[in-house]
Amino acid sequence: MSKPNNSQTIDLFAEEEIDLKKNVGTALLNQFGTKFLQQPQIDKITKTLPPKLPELSELSELPQSLQTTQSTQLSLSLQIAQLISRLPEHYTLAVFMFISGFITIGLLAALSKSLKVPFIFPSLGATAFLFFFTPSLPSASPRNAICGHAIGVICGYVSLLLFGLAYAPPASTTGIETSRILAVGLSLGLTGALMIVFKCGHPPGGATALIVSLGIISTPFSLIVLESAVVILALLAIGINRLASIDYPIWKRKPKEGIFVAWTPEKAAATSPSAAITWAIFFFVNGFITIGILTSISMFLKIPFIFPSLGATAFLFFFSPNLPSASPRNAICGTAIAILSAYFALTICGLTNLSSNVPTADFQYIIAAAISLALTGLFMILLKTPHPPAAATCLIISLGLVVSPFRLFILEFAVVLLALQAFVINRLVATDYPLWQKK
Repeated sequence: MSKPNNSQTIDLFAEEEIDLKKNVGTALLNQFGTKFLQQPQIDKITKTLPPKLPELSELSELPQSLQTTQSTQLSLSLQIAQLISRLPEHYTLAVFMFISGFITIGLLAALSKSLKVPFIFPSLGATAFLFFFTPSLPSASPRNAICGHAIGVICGYVSLLLFGLAYAPPASTTGIETSRILAVGLSLGLTGALMIVFKCGHPPGGATALIVSLGIISTPFSLIVLESAVVILALLAIGINRLASIDYPIWKRKPKEGIFVAWTPEKAAATSPSAAITWAIFFFVNGFITIGILTSISMFLKIPFIFPSLGATAFLFFFSPNLPSASPRNAICGTAIAILSAYFALTICGLTNLSSNVPTADFQYIIAAAISLALTGLFMILLKTPHPPAAATCLIISLGLVVSPFRLFILEFAVVLLALQAFVINRLVATDYPLWQKK
């Protein structure tokens, strides 16, 4: 890809995950320099910018547009900047994710214990990862998170009602039947479609839809608690990010004039109402087919090939295929990291025999849930394989929904099958997927 000129630059939103891990001096020029500066100015800054993060006093000498760019806010913020000036940026961000994930999920788990109400659900792990690793992405905004989960809850419960499963036991105890296949496929397809139409894309909402349609959480009271937990997590994210001087949330994104936006389903759906409806139908069909196939395999082979986190992975595959987190490599490796981290957390807490579908919180459970999410986020960042749905996977395991080594292997294999389906379907619609290398 040739270097963009002043009137044409790359899509900043799609590169957000990369921006957060780059050296600040390089990021300022590579990502934003061509937008605001002429070539002589770029050459001048190249000579003066140090390879490490500049001191806060030096920032005032940079152009105002560079000082206030949102995607470098994490690196330039007060507390984080002080750490990065002394420590490698990549490791600092990983530790920040570890601490933030441990605190937020630990607080929700402690709230569950004190109130005797389950305030912790697998899809919250993926939401927490988005909140702290890519806080400036639209999908990580409190609005998208709250509305996305609400859509997932409603679509999941409507699917149960339509197929007479509202009062049925969870699929994990009754097995998969034809009605369950249809309910699961409809819940994910409808969730993705409505998130696109209402412009509140949030991949973990797909996981929430499967949590409900699989019967893991299905009572009206539990669904209200689930949505309340999302609100609480959003408030915690605002507090923690603000304490770290991260400008979060970004209430409104103002498009810059002259920006060339690379084509993606996400960007195409935002161009007009008719385009949004078209791509909503596209996701509905693909979500229904891919998850329906995996659920059908579960029914015929009597082996569980369907897990809540796959809903969030499917949303990334088909709606934001150009994001690094949507690549097959990140999905497969991120899930593997989540499985190992969660099983390690269960082992050190003595909970490898945990088998409750809705956890009854005790101290061991609180520690296991917090440790599993913190370790998953830490290692995904360190190994450069971020995949938000994997954070949901780690909570699926630490909550006892999937514990046996055989089922953990099946979970990983299911992600591989879903990635293969996404590869074929995206290529059929001429989507450049996967992007093996971002230049």
